[in-house]
Amino acid sequence: MKRQVVILLVFGLLVGNIQAQRLVGFGGNEYLKGEIFFEDASVLSGYIQVPKLPSSQKVNFKESVKGEKQTIKIHNIKSFKVYSELGDKYTFESNYIDQSKKAGVKRVTKFRIFLLVDVKGYGSLYKIGDEYRTDKDGTLYLYSYNAGDGSGVANFRYYIKKQGAEYAEIFEYENPVNGILPDISRKSLVKSMEVHLSEHPELIEKVRNKELDKMDLTEIFKQYNEYMTQQKEKL
Repeated sequence: MKRQVVILLVFGLLVGNIQAQRLVGFGGNEYLKGEIFFEDASVLSGYIQVPKLPSSQKVNFKESVKGEKQTIKIHNIKSFKVYSELGDKYTFESNYIDQSKKAGVKRVTKFRIFLLVDVKGYGSLYKIGDEYRTDKDGTLYLYSYNAGDGSGVANFRYYIKKQGAEYAEIFEYENPVNGILPDISRKSLVKSMEVHLSEHPELIEKVRNKELDKMDLTEIFKQYNEYMTQQKEKL
């Protein structure tokens, strides 16, 4: 099972998994074995440093562990994969995102963002924090900070991108419960599904009837994509 540790930072204080102490004062992410997939369909294999900031416009790359650092700009990159020493695989895609929080209002970034892939399919699910961090064995940590709006609330964001879409849209926010664990309300999740996953009303009912929960986003998207594949095959 892929290890992905979510860490919450509020007012500069570290709260969460004790393993995160290994990252305090840590300069840059480790170089991990992986592949970069380019827009022209070419592939480059070697060692990749996961960018700390999702908005970073470059990726650092080495052909070997002790090789010379190369800088590759994001506009050339479609996606990249890295592998931890524990056998976990993390995939990141470069996408434009809609940053608007208001229905009917679009505020699409003029630059691409590196999004962590959760589920790929007709409707792809991505997750993003304020920072990506890796420890020495390559385990990925997501950091989130105080929202900066006076609320004192940090959050992680889930984005959805439908097949053929030009940009990813916000699907849900995870907000902390008791300052540590993330939470998504069932009401909010159902509302998001009614907007973005309306093709599958039975799936929405499963969430409304508590057959699937807010912690089952990965499973929800898997079932949605399976359904959409079946519907295409009927055409």
